[in-house]
Amino acid sequence: HHLTNIQTALQYLEARNIKLVNINPSDVADGKPTIVLGLVWTIILRFQIEDLTALLASPLGSSASSLDSGSVTGAPSYTKPGSLTGEPPVKKKVVSLKGVAGAKKALLKWAKKAAARRVSTAGVEVQDFGKSWRDGIAFNALIHSVKPELIDMSEIQKKSNLERLEHAFTTAEEKLGIPRILEPQDVDVSKPDEKSIMTYVAQFLQAYPDTGEEKLQEPSQVELHIREENEEYQALMTWISRAEVRLKDFSASIPGIGRGDEFQHFQAFKQDLTNKEKTYIWIQQQFEAKLLLMLTEDNITEMVTRWEAIVEQTRRWQWKMDSRLPQPLGHIATWLHKGE
Repeated sequence: HHLTNIQTALQYLEARNIKLVNINPSDVADGKPTIVLGLVWTIILRFQIEDLTALLASPLGSSASSLDSGSVTGAPSYTKPGSLTGEPPVKKKVVSLKGVAGAKKALLKWAKKAAARRVSTAGVEVQDFGKSWRDGIAFNALIHSVKPELIDMSEIQKKSNLERLEHAFTTAEEKLGIPRILEPQDVDVSKPDEKSIMTYVAQFLQAYPDTGEEKLQEPSQVELHIREENEEYQALMTWISRAEVRLKDFSASIPGIGRGDEFQHFQAFKQDLTNKEKTYIWIQQQFEAKLLLMLTEDNITEMVTRWEAIVEQTRRWQWKMDSRLPQPLGHIATWLHKGE
């Protein structure tokens, strides 16, 4: 009975030109994790993500559902751009492979535009469906783009990764009706699961498809100044949060990292620090000249405190590397750092 039901489902998928590799009813019935998870992901990709992203560029709008057109491979029956005949391709599986990559690319493009629509693109770096979402800022920015009043991006910068993620998932579920299919501890890892994040982000596209496209009213000069002020501050505080994590990683010797590799990491970090110093000085100068419209003294105090701590930790990192130089260079380096 169970095997018959599963066989019927698999036959339906194959009829929809969905290629099933090494999947048979008995493996699904036995609950083999790899097989079941792979099958579930295939269904999500074809019937949710690929359908949704196809609508972003579809000339028929929301009525152009691949379920109605009889195909989930991205090859509907109407004339495709660049097609002279309007006839569907014979080898639909080839189109399906393109559809997978195209769906991912389209969803990423939409997410990037949506997340950065009301905040600085420097503060929200959506480059993939993995590590770009780990710190929780992109999720909160996505919610902020839908309803700005739900998320205070300045306050979000002060939270930890887990706190940001918890805040985003809870707010999205309670205020926007986005089902909570992720947990903070599943995302705040070195390699977040790409498929899970794609599935979650696709729910925003389904519920709020115009988020990445809506044209905002032309802002006034005051609004532009406030926006620049907030963007610069948020971008700097985002960098500071990430810099604190990087410095913590190198506060102790990391197995497998040699002196040469560590020195390269240090040089890259120091160059990044030098580049960000321009923004840091600009905000300080604006504050001292009383030109800031939104940032408070508390905001500036926090920025200065954390920045100075990073500068000090950078010095200590350099001292640690110098002290491990062959003697007598190590002693000389130690003496110089103590003198400073």
